[in-house]
Amino acid sequence: QERFARVENWIDAFPPGVTFETRIVMMSKAQASALLRAHDLAQLEMYMRQQEYQTKSGCRPYVGFQHFPDVRHLLAKEDRDQLTGLDAMLDEHIAGLGGAVFVRTSGLSPKDAMVADPTLRETLFRGVREHHEAHPGATREEQDIHDTNLWSRLLSRQMRVTRGRDAVSYMIASKRVYSDISQTRLQ
Repeated sequence: QERFARVENWIDAFPPGVTFETRIVMMSKAQASALLRAHDLAQLEMYMRQQEYQTKSGCRPYVGFQHFPDVRHLLAKEDRDQLTGLDAMLDEHIAGLGGAVFVRTSGLSPKDAMVADPTLRETLFRGVREHHEAHPGATREEQDIHDTNLWSRLLSRQMRVTRGRDAVSYMIASKRVYSDISQTRLQ
């Protein structure tokens, strides 16, 4: 069952035109390792920032979904070069697919990292509030349907990337992608 969830095991089952054009782009082991190290470093950097904030303010920081700090400059040159190469490779494929794509590893998308974008959350909350104010007589079910549809549309828009660097940044920030790549490397 788990193996079927991997894109390479089901993509050929769809006739042309039923799903988006899909390209499977192989990431090298060196690129995957660099991505995992960048994720680990970003986690550490975020933890250190939270501790500094708590020390200075005396308040505990919000530790839910957050933007990961850009840590590429802190990586070893070899890892920076691997990520830059991955950026460029993805740029070529993005251009070949019309300039915008939905990125995922074989098993999972980085949607957890995309949810961290404060602009996305602000837009969602504003849309929910405006709809509820404009439709005060709506039932709870109608509100839930609207809110779910709005969330789905916003997240779908957010998951559209036009640059390889953005795709790699989302993958670095994603715990889902981190887990997927880690498991793949162990097989």
